[in-house]
Amino acid sequence: MEAPMHVRGAVVAALLLSGAISGRGQAPQNTLQQNAPEMSSHDAASTFSTKVNLVMVPVVVRDAKGKAIGTLQKEDFQLFDKGKPQVISKFSVEKAGEAVIPAEVATDDAAIENAAGATAASKTPAPIAQRFVIYLFDDVHTSIRDLIQVREAADRHLSESLDATTRTAIFTTSGLGNLDFTDDRQKLHAALLKLMSRPILALGDLDRRLVLIALEDSIRRLAAVPGDRSLLLVSPGFGVPDHLRQEETDMIDRALRANVRISSLDARGLYTIIPGGDASTPSTQGGRLKVITKMQQQMDTAMAQEGVLEELPDATGGLYFHNNNDLEGGFAQVAAAPEFVYVLGFSPQNLKLDGAYHALKVKLVTAPGLDLQARHGYYAPRRLPDPAEDAKREIQEALFSRDELQDIPVELHMQFFKSSDIAAKIAVLARVNLQSLHFRKENGRNNDNLTVLAGVFDRNGNYISGVEQILELRLLDPTLEKLLNSGVTVRTNFDVAPGSYVIRLVVRDSEGQNMAARNGVVEIP
Repeated sequence: MEAPMHVRGAVVAALLLSGAISGRGQAPQNTLQQNAPEMSSHDAASTFSTKVNLVMVPVVVRDAKGKAIGTLQKEDFQLFDKGKPQVISKFSVEKAGEAVIPAEVATDDAAIENAAGATAASKTPAPIAQRFVIYLFDDVHTSIRDLIQVREAADRHLSESLDATTRTAIFTTSGLGNLDFTDDRQKLHAALLKLMSRPILALGDLDRRLVLIALEDSIRRLAAVPGDRSLLLVSPGFGVPDHLRQEETDMIDRALRANVRISSLDARGLYTIIPGGDASTPSTQGGRLKVITKMQQQMDTAMAQEGVLEELPDATGGLYFHNNNDLEGGFAQVAAAPEFVYVLGFSPQNLKLDGAYHALKVKLVTAPGLDLQARHGYYAPRRLPDPAEDAKREIQEALFSRDELQDIPVELHMQFFKSSDIAAKIAVLARVNLQSLHFRKENGRNNDNLTVLAGVFDRNGNYISGVEQILELRLLDPTLEKLLNSGVTVRTNFDVAPGSYVIRLVVRDSEGQNMAARNGVVEIP
């Protein structure tokens, strides 16, 4: 167990101006006086206006050889909602792999205190987790024979494919035998050996609800780690009745918001339906018509079961492996992240809050011969989201991401000082360039609020602690002119135990709604 962390934050102007900074927690006065504070910092939540009903559609485009391509532009795509063309208001290309920023090294407490202007030497840290994969085994629906085959294939796959930047978890739909994220191969091997078939009595939709709950729990766990997030569902398939479709869609929406890619592997391998059954099946009474009817029922059931295994990858940019006995090769395919994923966002026009299903269609304007995989549809909400809650969720999701955003230029610097064998201090400093901010002029002041959120994660991606600060800017023209050249420095100190850490810093302004997000790593021996 690591020692508890005490976090304290402070805000320092890069250019010290007399009377420009107030104490923490002090709110600006309603009537702005000439001698009123120009900057103040407090920990209260800040509300941003947000774009409501933004629908995110991940798209993977592959060539004839199955290789993902990432050279397309927004103009190459057309998006339709219920057959009506939509304006793509958000477009990005996500590329597999993340760059990390090495930590700077502090030599003593004085260096920590003077870190705003320090230029201490840096060192290359040990590899930190950047990719997180949950293997979710459907032990409720999978037969013991199929489960033995897939767990042996998964064991061989994991023993050969794990690297220093990947963390793996083993989850089950029954909830028994779960193993949280680790890079310990022995623990993963032991967890796989404990897998067994756990069928339950047919009590309504309990078995299918268990799978949906397990999927939701897996997405929630992945949403709390900072990096590339993949969920691998290993199952023979299961039908989702109409009255559970909304729950399935809500789960897909949560996966999309959290940037969780879901892939699936059919645990049955190569699966065929033999008319009348195999040699072990008793002869069917009733002749050929009954055999045909039974076979049709089997085919319908198989298609319904496979449907969800195909829907989840299509909706989130994953892969579906089926009708193949090379299960080890299948794990290698579905566990690999596509090199490029396009994310298209649009705001439906005149959207009715009726919970109705909206079919989506994505087309390529040019580039024939390419295979396109995209989300099939979504359900309209039944109420408008709360803007304050949406804003809070958005910045928290940015904290638990690894995406680097540069809407606001931010220089990130980190230093550490080890005071003993069990105690150390990390200084996180972000110099924010104010030139890209959109200030609102009021009563002779230039107004904007900066929300600064800093968090620390351990080497396995577990969130340890963090702090959010609001820097209220009410700047006079001379002050703004000076700070446009120097920027402001936001500082947060963390008291930690020696170890490996990931630092995540997010900055957002209220007026322009721009964002910056940076990554850092610290290795304290």
